[in-house]
Amino acid sequence: MKSQLRFYSLCLLLIQTSSVVYGRAGDMSFHYCQWVHSDSSGKEYVSRAVENCQYGKIDDAIREIESAMNTPAANEAYTWYVKGFVYKECYKTSKENKQRVEARDIAVKAFLFSRSMNDYDNNAFNADPALKYLIGTYYSDALMEAGVCDAASLQYCDQLMLAYADLSQKAGIDNELSLRISDFNKTIGMRLFNLWLSNPSQIELYNEALNRMSNAISYNPHDCVSMYNLAVFHFKMSEAGSENILSCDVEGELDIALGEMHKAESKCSDNLDILRGILNIYKLKKDETLIAEYERRIADIQKNLNLKN
Repeated sequence: MKSQLRFYSLCLLLIQTSSVVYGRAGDMSFHYCQWVHSDSSGKEYVSRAVENCQYGKIDDAIREIESAMNTPAANEAYTWYVKGFVYKECYKTSKENKQRVEARDIAVKAFLFSRSMNDYDNNAFNADPALKYLIGTYYSDALMEAGVCDAASLQYCDQLMLAYADLSQKAGIDNELSLRISDFNKTIGMRLFNLWLSNPSQIELYNEALNRMSNAISYNPHDCVSMYNLAVFHFKMSEAGSENILSCDVEGELDIALGEMHKAESKCSDNLDILRGILNIYKLKKDETLIAEYERRIADIQKNLNLKN
């Protein structure tokens, strides 16, 4: 009887000083339980996570690092750094998009949290390169989606870009964020404009294209390409009105296009596309004096280019 009591007491003690751990790995939805002693430092889990990661055993690495999160090791910056590293490798190696997205989010949060802790040692374990890589993927994904987006997927594109902007500011990794936002809006603007050209009755595409290209200019006021694009948008609207495809102020749109072309010219005075665009508008307006001026300027630039070649 005494031996039975000792046995039950030992079981009760184990239950009171242990915890059940649930985690996600592989397909990000596996279930497992493991007894973790509450008085363990947890560093053995961290070490095994690193070892498994080195051998490409990502699921095992995730199990170990998640176990460490239920121990005192979770109070150390290095543990969170390893968690970020493990989930970064999961992001890089997984072939399932939903899992990759989840792993990336977890990795970035873990790296950022590691950097915020008092015992973070930038010399011993530097999270910055991994953070720069991971956060950069939000921007590359945003730009890729922007190039193929439509009205229905605009919100998703914006979410990716907002995530990049927010995380890059928190991590302090991008000194040219305004230029990134400008390029993103320029890409979306051109995509929506081309969709509108294929279906001019969808005026909401045209209006959003104008809005995006204007945003691109506001974030990069020296971008003559975006200014030229905006001018082309108005020129094509004027053209659609003159061909009775749409109802619009034909001359008004043409005047706006000319004004935007001149703004672009003020930033890039030798850009042949811009000068030819201005020339074409003056031809429509039948302004012989300015037609001659821009034909001469274009010829001079082309002559200089030929001499250089």
